[in-house]
Amino acid sequence: MKICILGNSLIFVKIIRDLHPNDQIDIVPWRSSLKSDKFYDLVYISGFDKSIYNKSFKVALYRGYYKQFLFVKKLKARNNNINIFYMATKSKSKIIVSRYDFLKHRLAKKLVSIGGFYNVQLNFIVDGSGNPITNYGKIYSAGFHILRFFHLLDVCTVDLIKDMIRDAKYVDTYDEQFSFLLVSFPRPMICDKFVKLLLVLTGV
Repeated sequence: MKICILGNSLIFVKIIRDLHPNDQIDIVPWRSSLKSDKFYDLVYISGFDKSIYNKSFKVALYRGYYKQFLFVKKLKARNNNINIFYMATKSKSKIIVSRYDFLKHRLAKKLVSIGGFYNVQLNFIVDGSGNPITNYGKIYSAGFHILRFFHLLDVCTVDLIKDMIRDAKYVDTYDEQFSFLLVSFPRPMICDKFVKLLLVLTGV
């Protein structure tokens, strides 16, 4: 089997290599504009361009989801039977203020339209000890444990992600209803995450 990974997250690359130890795997960076001139049986999609938080809305749309959609669409044109596994963090709130969440929903909605789509919605990834698998410092870690203590943060392990991928079901519609607020305005990433946190804390 020939597999393409769109996005170069070390966590997900390792997960996918563990799931497909004997298959050919190519990794395409999220920001890459490489021509999709190869034939693949399966494509895994997991990535995000953090630079788009401060960009104009038009640039954010193109870099954040549309370029990736066009890449996968070209893979689909070369193999109409290709399976598309899309892995992104699950949204807890029905009001979307985060550019990350907005662009992830946009990409999912576009991908489901071309068929062969499997949507793997993830919670916050932790290691075997329950700590963030990606740690950005003591303040970040402390905030994580406070949110988890008050049951405001759902988590998943690497092993659970593997099971979710194995058990993923084909999706032919994307009808989740969300309200999008302020996503067109550029902002620092920390502000984006702070407002998203406030919605989680208030249960909106």
